[in-house]
Amino acid sequence: MAAPSDAPELPPAPSPQEQNQKQPSQSQADGPKPDNEAQQHSTSSRSPTPEPVINPNPQLQRYYGSLESRIGYKVIFSGARHHAYWDKDTYFPFPLAAHLRRMEDVLMRSLDLPLGEGCKVVDFGCGEGRVASYLASEGGMKVLGIDVTEHHLEGARRRVAAESKKWDGAGKGAGVEVRKIDYHNVFPSLSSRAGTFDGAYAMETLSHATDVRKVVGNMRDLLRPGGRVVIHEFAMCGVDERAVQERQDGARLTDRQKAAMKETWSWINRKVAMPSNQESYLHTYKRVLEEEGLEDVELRDLSENVKPIIRLLAVLAAVPYVLFVKVLGMKNRFPNTVGGWNVWKYWGWWKYVVITARKPGGAAVGPGRGESVAGEEEGGEGDGMGVGANLG
Repeated sequence: MAAPSDAPELPPAPSPQEQNQKQPSQSQADGPKPDNEAQQHSTSSRSPTPEPVINPNPQLQRYYGSLESRIGYKVIFSGARHHAYWDKDTYFPFPLAAHLRRMEDVLMRSLDLPLGEGCKVVDFGCGEGRVASYLASEGGMKVLGIDVTEHHLEGARRRVAAESKKWDGAGKGAGVEVRKIDYHNVFPSLSSRAGTFDGAYAMETLSHATDVRKVVGNMRDLLRPGGRVVIHEFAMCGVDERAVQERQDGARLTDRQKAAMKETWSWINRKVAMPSNQESYLHTYKRVLEEEGLEDVELRDLSENVKPIIRLLAVLAAVPYVLFVKVLGMKNRFPNTVGGWNVWKYWGWWKYVVITARKPGGAAVGPGRGESVAGEEEGGEGDGMGVGANLG
C-alpha cells in the first residue's frame, strides 16, 4: 500500500498549461505517444540504479502495524487486503477464502489480457502478494508488486519463495517480483521499464494515495500503448459531492445525518490512512482516469456482490464496538472496528466499484479471460463482470 500524507483532498485538475509541462505528456488532443516516446523516463544501462523515493508515512505504517490490523487481516482475510465476491447475497458467506479468490478472478478478467502468454503487469500496492500470486498461477502473468510497508513486503517475499513452483507450468515466464517502491514515485526506479507493461492495477489501495492523479499518471506511463488499467475501490454514492445525501434508491439523509456521516468518516479516513477516500464520490476515480488521458473508461458496480462480507464484518464488529468503543472509550485503538460497523450502517451510500480503462494507441490487448464472461452468463451463474451494473 502506498504512503499517504495528511492531505485529505484530491488535487484540482491541472490546467492545460500544466498538462503540457508533464513528462511524458498525455493530452488526448495530442493523440497516443509513439513507442519511442514511452521510453523518455529511461536511463542509461551504465548508470547506477537510482534509490527509490519513499514517503515514510508514519500513519500508514502505524495502521498496518497495529495489533487490530494484523489480527484482522490474518484471521478474517487470510492475509489478503481486499474484499470477497459472491454471485448473490447470502447470510452464510463461508468459506471466505474461495470468495476472496473469486474477487481476484474478477480483477484478472477485468484486465482482459491473454492467459499463459507472460503478460507484464504491475500491482500498485501488492500487500503480501496474494493477488499477484493468483495472476501468476492462474493467468501465467509476470507481475511486479510494489509496496512501502515493510512487513507486507516480507510476507510477499515469503509467498514468492513458497509458491513459485505453482508458476512453472502457468505460462511463459510467469512469476512475481516484489520491490519496495512508493506508487507516487515509481520514477526514476522504474524509468527503464516505462511503456513496457501490458496492465496495471490497484486492488483497494488507491484510497491510501495522497495524490490520486499522480498515481494514475504513473500507471499510464508504465503501460505500453493499448495497455489496461483496473482499479477496485469504495466510493460514496452520488454523481458528485452535492448528491451524496441521496441514495440511488431514493433514500435521503437529513442534514444532521449527513454531517454525522461525514464527521465519522473523516475520523476513520485519518486513522486508517486513506486521505483520498475523503473525496471519493461515485465518479471521482472515473473522472480522474479520463482527465489523465486514459480512454474507454468504464465503472462497474459490484456492491451487491460484496454485501455478504460487509454484513459479516459488521457482525464481527458489533461486540467490540459496544464494549471497547462505546463503553471503554478505546475508539482510537479500534479504527477497523469503527469502520466495519459504519460501512454497514451507511451501506447504500457507499458503493464498491471496479473501474477499467485503456491507454490510447496500440492494438487491443485481448482476447483475455474477460471474453468468456458473456458465454458463462448465458449458461447460468456467470462470474460477476456481467452481474455488476455498468454505471457509465
